[in-house]
Amino acid sequence: MAQVTVVVTLYNKERYIEQTIQSVLDQMYQEWELLIINDASTDRSLQRLQRFLADRRIRCITLKKNMGQTNALNYSLTLITTPYFIQLDADDWLDARALAVLIRAAKSNPQAALIYGNHTTYWLDENYRVQNTEQIVLEQYKDKYDLLLKMNYALVPRFYRTDAVREVGGWMAQTNGDMLAEDVQIVLRLAGKYQWIWVNKVLYHRRRDQENWKRFEQTRSVRRKFRYDLYNQILREWGNEYFPKWVILDDSYYLQELTPNSQAMKERIPNYTIVIPNYNKEKTLYRAVKSAAQQSLSPELILIIDDASTDRSLTELKSFSNDPRIRLVHMKTNVGISKALNEALKYITTPYFIQLDGDDWLEPQAAERLVKSLDKRPKAAFSYANHRLWEADAKGKLKCTDHVLQPLFENKYDFLLKLGYMLNPRCYRTDCVRNVQGWLTNDKWEGRYFEDARMVIRLAARYEWVHVPELLHNVTIDRAKSQQKMFYYNHLRKSFYEEMLKHWGDRYEPVWETASTGRILLKGLKPKGG
Repeated sequence: MAQVTVVVTLYNKERYIEQTIQSVLDQMYQEWELLIINDASTDRSLQRLQRFLADRRIRCITLKKNMGQTNALNYSLTLITTPYFIQLDADDWLDARALAVLIRAAKSNPQAALIYGNHTTYWLDENYRVQNTEQIVLEQYKDKYDLLLKMNYALVPRFYRTDAVREVGGWMAQTNGDMLAEDVQIVLRLAGKYQWIWVNKVLYHRRRDQENWKRFEQTRSVRRKFRYDLYNQILREWGNEYFPKWVILDDSYYLQELTPNSQAMKERIPNYTIVIPNYNKEKTLYRAVKSAAQQSLSPELILIIDDASTDRSLTELKSFSNDPRIRLVHMKTNVGISKALNEALKYITTPYFIQLDGDDWLEPQAAERLVKSLDKRPKAAFSYANHRLWEADAKGKLKCTDHVLQPLFENKYDFLLKLGYMLNPRCYRTDCVRNVQGWLTNDKWEGRYFEDARMVIRLAARYEWVHVPELLHNVTIDRAKSQQKMFYYNHLRKSFYEEMLKHWGDRYEPVWETASTGRILLKGLKPKGG
């Protein structure tokens, strides 16, 4: 099954298109699809590529009229069915290792929305002979502002996570400058929300002939004006944390430096804590802590509550030993998740905290979205978002099996009726959790099961909540273990829901049913006395 789509937008490149396609066919990694968007070419480009269409992996869509690069790319986004795609210009070609290297980097960094590498540029004379070559070696930019200042060369190859590009709305298509610098704006808009990864290998070959260069020179002023407008817009979207300093050379704007906006810095979101309860998660704890440490909005504290683990979990934390934000609390005996979280409450001094299980991980922008959303709603006790489900295959490799898009809950009863998959991620207002006396431990298993749902429902009965409609969390699931715990969850769900209904005025009679999986579900609420 194909994992990546190579997208080629084609307009009058008859001289090069065959080599471009051949470079895809020559890839070491062969699980690809090639999507060619022929943007109403008027030369022999379409005829040149016909011989390749016998390969079922290759599709060519011909547009009736020329739409331009940005619109063609947005159209391609509606056709891609693979989790990743790479943009390949019709006059360029890929190194034979490109897809293999980029796929490997993407799967090693599932939170990244963009993977990029190095490239070689070939300058051609009027006879299309190579006149000069230039190898462009980029870098791993420190943060989005570092990228904004240093992005003088194109980030090619650009290997995208498909759902991330869709989540930012694809490419903007508003002005001529936008059509000419589509790569700049999509990279910056992704950088504002997601992580990006640099691969230090030459994986792409970029051709610059005389016609190409002439067009580049003719549009320079338009592109520079677009960059000026775009960068100012991006800085506003990023919270006006920095003021741009522009200089004008040859009637063009150049970004010289970024000056901190002291007022914006003073108005930064209050601090928060990430709480990671751990019990025997040696295989996954490092990933969880790394995702916490790499949040775009840095936590004041990463609090790891180790519930008397018997494996090598804590040895996985050695690489974080110099991070002052990390604090490790050891439980002397194994007490279970609820008591461990209640212990964590003693150490939290921030107004907000995010709970992260030791086998899950956060997207880089998760905290920023959750904390800011909760901070704007002072009557809300928690914010939550959507998440991906990951499951290990027979070889132990994680594969994304589902995207969980949570419903909009209208009231506390709605939580009883609609709460299927648990809300992940969850950011709590610390005072509200303390006001409900933390997590319940008064059942016969002392809070080891169903603790998350019981906390959310109790908070929903007293406070408001905020839904952030973004995929911000990654949850690993083990269906066999979940099945083993079915008895505990069924018992606690039924008893707790019935207890809540009585506590809320005893207005409704619960109607239960058992699903084919054996799970007890609340089918409906029947008004009493009616």
